[in-house]
Amino acid sequence: MDIATCYKKQDKVSQYLDHAKKAIDAYCLAKRISSAANLAKDCAELLEENYNYEEAIALYERASELQ
Repeated sequence: MDIATCYKKQDKVSQYLDHAKKAIDAYCLAKRISSAANLAKDCAELLEENYNYEEAIALYERASELQ
């Protein structure tokens, strides 16, 4: 997640999303479901801001499933 945060601060959206998705999977494996859901929602919001609605919907759905 730290790597993803660094990319987000540098406005490197695609790299941020790649690492954030890996972090979501890691949170799920560690049974930190609420952290995974919150991160999925944050990623979806970022995608929506960048007009990538299809991926945003997929991550909103994943966040919803996790909650």
